[in-house]
Amino acid sequence: MTMLAKVKVALRINHTFLDDDINDTINTARAELIRSGVDKELAESNIDLIQMAVKTYCQFVYAEDTKLADGYFKSWQYQLDNIRKSTIEA
Repeated sequence: MTMLAKVKVALRINHTFLDDDINDTINTARAELIRSGVDKELAESNIDLIQMAVKTYCQFVYAEDTKLADGYFKSWQYQLDNIRKSTIEA
């Protein structure tokens, strides 16, 4: 399953109208990982931790409810911090 398809499942989106925008958001999530200190090769990989962080970032961006958005953002920050501190490799 592609990253786009996984994110769409997480967002509960089953149409293609937002595919370009979602792909941009996926790329932004990966860029934010790199900007925050995660190794580029790791940030661009598809290991489970990176996929989960990317999905969480997308859920934050697409959340319609402020409380949900805040929760997703805190989760994103937690995941980002732990990935940054870890010794995992791509």
